[in-house]
Amino acid sequence: MAVDDGSAGTLHRLDEFADCAEVQRHVLDIRQRSKLVQLMAAEHPWAVVHLAAQHFIPACDGAPAETLAINVLGTQHVLDACAVHPPQRLVFASTADVYGANESPHGEDDPPEPQGVYGWSKLFGERLLQDQAHRLGHCTAVVARLFNVYGPGDPHPHLLPVRCSRGVHGVEQAASGSQ
Repeated sequence: MAVDDGSAGTLHRLDEFADCAEVQRHVLDIRQRSKLVQLMAAEHPWAVVHLAAQHFIPACDGAPAETLAINVLGTQHVLDACAVHPPQRLVFASTADVYGANESPHGEDDPPEPQGVYGWSKLFGERLLQDQAHRLGHCTAVVARLFNVYGPGDPHPHLLPVRCSRGVHGVEQAASGSQ
């Protein structure tokens, strides 16, 4: 089962699973609590991987209330839905943005120091999960702090693709300038 509101324009990625009975697509916004709770109660998934978020930093900074509604209130709704029929596993996708800027690599024990609404919203989601884990019965819940995730078809420019592009163009410019 895949739940997505379609706002990122990537629902077509699930088309390859159209003939697979195990993968059902549900177009649903996680801010719609009652519908999410109904779906969870009806489907009883073994695991939930909560990836839904407003994550493009310029969009987060430009619409902080919407970011908080999706990332915090939406996460609360996912937890409420999981509390109805707890899955065996719950993975909450957080972010490295919960850490402060630092010249050296971060460790899991580094203190959180978010700098913007996105980092704060994800840290608050982590805290909600920590605070409400007791509602999830025997569910194993984990937080994954992801760093610069990217891949084919990403609708937003991110750090690594931009750096790679600059590197390629820099190499091309250097090569054409030396000839």
